[in-house]
Amino acid sequence: MRTLKGVAFGDCFGLGHLGTLRGAVHAVVIGTSALGPLVLALGRGWSDSYREALAVLFVLPVLVAAAVCAVRLPRHARRPDHATDPVDDR
Repeated sequence: MRTLKGVAFGDCFGLGHLGTLRGAVHAVVIGTSALGPLVLALGRGWSDSYREALAVLFVLPVLVAAAVCAVRLPRHARRPDHATDPVDDR
């Protein structure tokens, strides 16, 4: 996953601020990892079951997947068709 983030961030946003961007994303990952158990505990306390809390948490990855499908690469990250051709004509 870290390699994927490094490659995707480098391709989409450039290498100039890669460390800052990865640090911000890492902070969000740590924060959301800490909030997950809290949401589950609160949901269990309110309804005597994890079912409702899990249903709410299930919506988040679905929204992220929808956002990924809707987002386009920045113009500078798009490569011409010949750049993906594995044959080099030099």
